[in-house]
Amino acid sequence: MSTQPSPATFTFVTGHEFGEATFRAILGLPEYGSKLRCSLLACLDQVKSSVTVGYTDLGPFAAKSGVPVEYLRSIKTEAAQKLLRESAPDYLMIVGWSELAPSAILDIPKSKHRGVARHAAPYGCIGMHQTLLPEGRGRAPIPWAIIKGLNRTGVTAFLLEEAADAGGIVDQIEIPIDPTETATTLFDKARASHIELGARLGKKMAMRALSWTDQDERLASTWPRRRPEEGKIDFSWTAVEIDRFVRALTPPYPGAFFVWANEKIRVHKIEPLQFAHTENPGTILATDPSLIVAVKDSAIRFEVFERPRVPLAAGTILA
Repeated sequence: MSTQPSPATFTFVTGHEFGEATFRAILGLPEYGSKLRCSLLACLDQVKSSVTVGYTDLGPFAAKSGVPVEYLRSIKTEAAQKLLRESAPDYLMIVGWSELAPSAILDIPKSKHRGVARHAAPYGCIGMHQTLLPEGRGRAPIPWAIIKGLNRTGVTAFLLEEAADAGGIVDQIEIPIDPTETATTLFDKARASHIELGARLGKKMAMRALSWTDQDERLASTWPRRRPEEGKIDFSWTAVEIDRFVRALTPPYPGAFFVWANEKIRVHKIEPLQFAHTENPGTILATDPSLIVAVKDSAIRFEVFERPRVPLAAGTILA
């Protein structure tokens, strides 16, 4: 008499809306419950919400779905590692988490299966990154893709290793970047891609059929972290460069800005102009009816920006 094989199990770690999109897609699969189940959802503690772009609390949804939920501030503590080991997953997924997982966590599925390799078809550790790896490893993938003027990016599911974003590629979805793309619209596209990719990954895990292709290190690049203070506009850039910069920092990111009268003025939208002038970059050329500022190769019109307390004056130079 044949017996039904037990479902493959996975543990999911996230504190980000991309993780939420992925997790909901997996739990919505017809295979969920019979061929696949989640043994634990580890959420980022709410005390981290104010410093986490895209933070979401997936705990209530998971609990209603019958998934055990725990909250963590870090996955590098012994307590967190013990919790993840006890969840005994075949697959460990970490999506939208700012820390790199240590070896002790990455080897949990391997230890359960007493495997030689860290990853195999029936077990492994999976992450997701918002570029077409191996391009754009590292931080701030959505802003950098716009700042760099790329015409495409994507979302990649990959095997987790100690080095950031360096493991084998499990699956990818390409995302076109429009000429007027903002971080807001690209964020939405990436979220939709996580839903599609999550469903694909869920099916692979349900079939215990994880597979991948090694990254080509010759094509690898790494993008650095971006901090809020790096959103200051440099008027010595070209109009096109400034336009990309402003579009790259729209919500959910803090925004581009300039400083006037010791006040930080957020800028949400500008228009590059064909405007001949002989002024230094940063010179205010006009304030009425629009704010127009000289830049390296022409000028820019500020279409949406915060109004300063001290009125702007034509002929002065913005820092």
